[in-house]
Amino acid sequence: MKKLLLLLLFMLSSFYCFAFNMQHLNAAAQDNNKNIYFSSHDGVYRFDGSHYLNLSSISALPKRWTSDVVFQSPGYLYIAYKDKDVWQFDIHTLEATKLSDITASKLAANNTHLFILGREQLTLLNLKTLETTHPLSKKAKMFDVSASANHGYVMANDGVYVINESSARLIDGTSVSKGELVATPYGVVYFLNDHMTSYSYLNDVKIVNDEITSARHLRFSPPYFLYYVDRGSINQAEITQLSVLQKGINPRPQAYKDLFVDDEQNLWTLDVNNFEVVSSKVRLDRLSVASIYNVITTVNNKTWIVTDEGLYTYEDGQYS
Repeated sequence: MKKLLLLLLFMLSSFYCFAFNMQHLNAAAQDNNKNIYFSSHDGVYRFDGSHYLNLSSISALPKRWTSDVVFQSPGYLYIAYKDKDVWQFDIHTLEATKLSDITASKLAANNTHLFILGREQLTLLNLKTLETTHPLSKKAKMFDVSASANHGYVMANDGVYVINESSARLIDGTSVSKGELVATPYGVVYFLNDHMTSYSYLNDVKIVNDEITSARHLRFSPPYFLYYVDRGSINQAEITQLSVLQKGINPRPQAYKDLFVDDEQNLWTLDVNNFEVVSSKVRLDRLSVASIYNVITTVNNKTWIVTDEGLYTYEDGQYS
């Protein structure tokens, strides 16, 4: 918590200013000790709340342009380089290992596999055996990949797939011209062409919102929230019914490279040269209920939460 508070104070003091001496920030990840890692034009940087450090200066990691960085518990970073190569970095021993010479635009990791998104195929790397498979290949274009604890999701030119081990199953066969997705503990939320969809893996059910016609940089925030950018404006929705809860969370519309939600549910924005917290309008009012099956919906401008323990309503920051 101390590191996160230091990070908040540091970023707030430099709001709308260059936070670091870095360029071309395009991704961020956080480890279990609240250190944040940035993918940049000259490698990956670690920020511990008061200092930042290029990992290439303390390891064998190349100091080159990176396209993505993801963290996998208990202590590994996976890094994709823009020209080629995917590396593993042990944050405890500082050991760096080259895993592949694939040119990857995006990475995702779950408990057992690393998902490596190439231009025309998905490569699945078994993190125990380091064996690779290709559940999807020979696609005209690969758009995005994301992973939950036990499986992953991929958006290609011919639709959206769920990936289990080495098999791929098509869950939406719509031809894709633009889009992206984010995995959740319950399934996946994806923007495809001109609408948003929430898919439940357990129930094999899709909820569609045709009123969300533009969305980029989808980010899941536990337990049921989604942030996305609509023409420079950051909005918040809930994922079960895709109801939009807040619009214009950021102070002014802006072009972003990415959004990032830390483990304290704070929302951050990545610009080409900046990493900063959005306005204090973003907050999480917790409902402490021991419930497995939950539904959230909006009724007469109030948020209703149906749980195993009963029905709750949420209004003006209060549950009743």
